[in-house]
Amino acid sequence: MDKLWPRAARIGLLLPAVVGTSAYAQTEPASSAASTPQPEAVSTPAAQDQGAGLQDIIVTAQKRSESVQKIPLAVTALSGNDLAKAGINSIEGLQAAVPNLNLGQQLGVARISLRGIGLDNLSTGAEGSIAFHLNSAFISRGAAALSAFYDVDRVEVLRGPQGTLYGRNATGGSINLITRQPTDTFSGYGDVTVGNYGRLAFDGAVSGPIVSDKVLARIAFSTDDRNGYGRNITTGTRIDDTNARSIRGTLKLLPADDLTITLIADY
Repeated sequence: MDKLWPRAARIGLLLPAVVGTSAYAQTEPASSAASTPQPEAVSTPAAQDQGAGLQDIIVTAQKRSESVQKIPLAVTALSGNDLAKAGINSIEGLQAAVPNLNLGQQLGVARISLRGIGLDNLSTGAEGSIAFHLNSAFISRGAAALSAFYDVDRVEVLRGPQGTLYGRNATGGSINLITRQPTDTFSGYGDVTVGNYGRLAFDGAVSGPIVSDKVLARIAFSTDDRNGYGRNITTGTRIDDTNARSIRGTLKLLPADDLTITLIADY
């Protein structure tokens, strides 16, 4: 029993200390903080930039240039720089960056699915539940979607049912691929891709003015060759190989300050 007394004594000493601290805190005047002048916050351009939030992403999902944060649609927008940083150089690669999107190909036809809704017909001429648009023009055949993914400015993926804004409704969603426009200065680029199964791909573009500030032009091309992933055991030939050639020409006419005419031809 003698060993309990030191512990009881310590508890007895702590209680007055706690009560005394509380009483001391209550003796401080409530208006002391208000009476002390506080330095005013100065708004600087750097501080405004830090608090501005994310930079607006402009999309044309509703046939007009709007911020992606203000339109009433479930949209994922990827710029050309975003695609390059992520190493996405084909339409199949979009599924790594877009939620609820599954992409593949069968018999040379793109199989696109959004939120579990896609193509349930194996015919090469069948139209799926996901609409594919190139520069806001509806592409009715899935095979064209595979060869159109080059010289891309941005990609807009709209999830959910879509109306006839682009000329064709879609129950599952819509993919809108926007290509790069002609520039008012001479520029160009070229890329080479080498991979397994003998893959060799080239793509590039040349752009510039034909008539300064009046007529601008751009030519882009893409080639892709790859051996098939399988082999026919009877004939010994490769199966599902790739031999694709694509070229696109864009002509922009600027007859007036408030009028722009754009002509695009794909092959």
